[in-house]
Amino acid sequence: MNGHVMPALTIRSGEVQRWRIANASAGRIYRIALTGHTFLQVGSDGGLFEKPVELKEILLTTGERVEVLVRGSDVPGAKSVLQNLPYDRYAPQTRPADWQTTSDLLTLETTNETPVTPIAIPATLRKITPLDTTKVTAVRTVVFGQGIINGKTMDMARVDVSTKVGATEIWEIENIVGMDHPFHLHGFQFQVLDRDGVREPYVAWKDMLNMPKHSTARIIVRYDDYPGKWMFHCHILDHEDHGMMGVLEVKQ
Repeated sequence: MNGHVMPALTIRSGEVQRWRIANASAGRIYRIALTGHTFLQVGSDGGLFEKPVELKEILLTTGERVEVLVRGSDVPGAKSVLQNLPYDRYAPQTRPADWQTTSDLLTLETTNETPVTPIAIPATLRKITPLDTTKVTAVRTVVFGQGIINGKTMDMARVDVSTKVGATEIWEIENIVGMDHPFHLHGFQFQVLDRDGVREPYVAWKDMLNMPKHSTARIIVRYDDYPGKWMFHCHILDHEDHGMMGVLEVKQ
């Protein structure tokens, strides 16, 4: 992490630290947990949530970012470990032998310094207005196959999706293969409507969305500005390098 193997962080009793965590790996999906703690997630790819969300663990796909609050233990000298828990994103033929092994990422030690009074975390962080589904101008279908999107590999000379500035669209994304594919959209933030038919529990701005094996999701996006050509793709490096990408053109 941050160029180090098993770095050590310190925290005072009662202190609240804000951690910005980015998965910059080529293909690993992290399922992270901090022993003896819960996370208070306050943000994701597109900035702050409306309200903090308390979680025991977080699934962090390639390219995804999260912001969490961590509170120091009440016990001076206590040590916690940020761990990567087992997560099966693999097709059977590509599953490594040690995929069920928990690995340690960093240590967090509560110092013997004078405890501090924990800060009050606001119940509301900011207002996020849900995009209006009644103003949708198009519904797109994006199907992740094995190394292909909608049956095709990347062609820079081809436009796969053409739209206009100001349009609001729903993208119906489906992963039809037996391994996860992280979806990434360049240039624009979106909101997740539902995953496998289950409505998203809170509104947030995103540009990354993990698509587990044999899963579906719906997102809504509004092209506020930024005309030009943009990419959407699987964020596993070797998948995108082998052509698992498409071109979105936004016209004036």
